[in-house]
Amino acid sequence: MKKPYLLILLIIIFPSCKSKWECFEKTKYEIKTDKELVQIARKTTKERNQTIIKDEKEGIENDFLSPMLYFEKNCNSQQDLKAIEPIVGALLINENLKIQLVGNAEKSELNINEKISLERANFVAEIFKLNGINKKRIIVIDAKAKRNYGVERDSENQINRRVDLEIIN
Repeated sequence: MKKPYLLILLIIIFPSCKSKWECFEKTKYEIKTDKELVQIARKTTKERNQTIIKDEKEGIENDFLSPMLYFEKNCNSQQDLKAIEPIVGALLINENLKIQLVGNAEKSELNINEKISLERANFVAEIFKLNGINKKRIIVIDAKAKRNYGVERDSENQINRRVDLEIIN
């Protein structure tokens, strides 16, 4: 009679044995061409600048935050990677820039997997590398739950399950 309990225990303890990236395989990521990524970066910059000019004319203060890539609870990978495309394009345009990837997690996730925030940042770093960005230009930081926003409620915690994308010189 111990076998069913052992099976349940294995299912609970080892759900991520299939792959390093629990929720999305980076090998399934569709790589865009350098030309496409540069176009995306230029378009995004133009739109952002137009918004800033419009807001200034209307007296609106606009603080653009660094882009963030959000994750589902207990996931260290992500399928929707559109947020990083303009950044990759900007890095392709200007080879002096570097990217700092800051992995974050909500406190309850760290109880299950204390490395999840680092795994998220490393996942995003791998996507940058797949797009031709040299690993020397990528800085990975594990912030764990030290840079959390808002409250600690499951329904509102996606903002804390993220990787911050910070361009630096």
